Amino acid sequence: MPNPRILALIVLLLLAFSFSLSAAEPLVAAKASLAPVIDGRLDEAVWETGLKFTDFKTYKPDYDKEPSQKTDAYFLFDAENIYVAFRCYDTDPSRIKANISKRDDMFADDCVIFCLDSFSDAQNAYLFFMNPLGIQGDGLMNSIGNMDPSTDFVWYSKGQIDDRGYSVECRIPLQSIRFASRKTVTMGMVFVRQIVRTSENSSFPPIFPDKGSLISQLQPVSIT
Repeated sequence: MPNPRILALIVLLLLAFSFSLSAAEPLVAAKASLAPVIDGRLDEAVWETGLKFTDFKTYKPDYDKEPSQKTDAYFLFDAENIYVAFRCYDTDPSRIKANISKRDDMFADDCVIFCLDSFSDAQNAYLFFMNPLGIQGDGLMNSIGNMDPSTDFVWYSKGQIDDRGYSVECRIPLQSIRFASRKTVTMGMVFVRQIVRTSENSSFPPIFPDKGSLISQLQPVSIT
């Protein structure tokens, strides 16, 4: 009969191998040559030099469907900050729900969410919410997907509604988050959009119910 320890080692190796096959390959982010102005307008050429995410899929009310509205998300970084932007197209901008409210009091609005697992270890993640006017919400998410909104981070955001929908930008100082001290750092990310009137949430990368919690399905991005 095979040694139980050897069997256990084989099982662990197979699990590690299957995980390495299913895990997404890290995307490599380009360093910004010029910091974007955080004014809610995506009219600066520097955004086109960053990573752009367009293939959003729904996870509410149904999984892996085409969203009712198109969304583009952008990611940039430099020596001091992370920059994130969303262009949220809307065929009926008059129905966008957005209120001027205090911090962490905008979760019932249309909004976008940037989820950042800065250690890429699926243990904890920072959550940054922005409504179409740039009003902020934030918190920490644990490994099973529960959010603690009591923590406030130092970051900056702006948004605006226009005849195409809305756009938002944010700047997150690297001093506001914790991450590994290495030459190349890999962080997990997911970009989410919430549309209130259709009770629809979509994301990049797509989220699936049979693949564990949200934090285990993030897109790895390498930053050097």
